[in-house]
Amino acid sequence: MSSAPAQTPGPQAWVSKTSGLLYKVTLDADRVTAEKVFPLDVQARLDETPFVRCEYSGQDGVWVGKCSARLPLQDSRQRIKWCSFKFSSRITSLTPEKIEGESDVWSNEDVDVDHCAVKKSHAQHFVWVPKKITGQELRAAPGSPG
Repeated sequence: MSSAPAQTPGPQAWVSKTSGLLYKVTLDADRVTAEKVFPLDVQARLDETPFVRCEYSGQDGVWVGKCSARLPLQDSRQRIKWCSFKFSSRITSLTPEKIEGESDVWSNEDVDVDHCAVKKSHAQHFVWVPKKITGQELRAAPGSPG
């Protein structure tokens, strides 16, 4: 693997240099978990709590991730529909200064919202770097501890 993660006392904040999004990351000896942090103002506008979570385990020199998400999407009748998705991700480089990898992504037009099915996805490279934030910002992620 590209570096065994150092164990940390709890979740740490990392920001994506690719998207600007905040992630809550927990590094254990044999596992890495990452959860997207949705801002509180976004959560306040929704009747459910969205989530994107990935669990990575070391395999063949990389950290292979199994991810799940539950997200609100607008259907063909302009109504909000909650959809659940499973997708893959992998971390190819893991250091105290940077997490790098790729993840399956899709655009809204590539989703059949009526059936909650992704019609087309592609791998997108990502780079995350540590971010100093307040505990309140990190707790904004639903489902803490995760």
